[in-house]
Amino acid sequence: MRAWLGLALNLRCGPRPSHYGLAILSALVGGAISTRQVLLHIMPGDAGRRTVLGLHLYTWALILFVVIAAGCALLLMFERQFEAEPSPGAGLKAFGVAAFAIAALLVLGNGVSTVLECGGGLCPDDPTDYQLLR
Repeated sequence: MRAWLGLALNLRCGPRPSHYGLAILSALVGGAISTRQVLLHIMPGDAGRRTVLGLHLYTWALILFVVIAAGCALLLMFERQFEAEPSPGAGLKAFGVAAFAIAALLVLGNGVSTVLECGGGLCPDDPTDYQLLR
């Protein structure tokens, strides 16, 4: 979820190329991880995990990471946003704080669910339950 952090930094501090770079790098790492998950379940007849609109969650993650990377690359083409030092308005500052809060809650929730699923060791390649909730 660190891909959202670069975009949240733009909302909070104003657009900077480094924020877009952080979002693109994070999206590439997330895309690589979700690609691995897609490839683990590419076998015919593999039921995989839960689906949303016919696609598995890791497939949706891959799609969203590609969209984030492409969107950030497109936004980098608009150089005018970097010319003057931006001064975000009060509404934009509140939106930036809300974006940071949502990103922090998502990271915290992901961390808690990972610890519950994997316990203190390595996560299995194809987890079927939460080790700490047995």
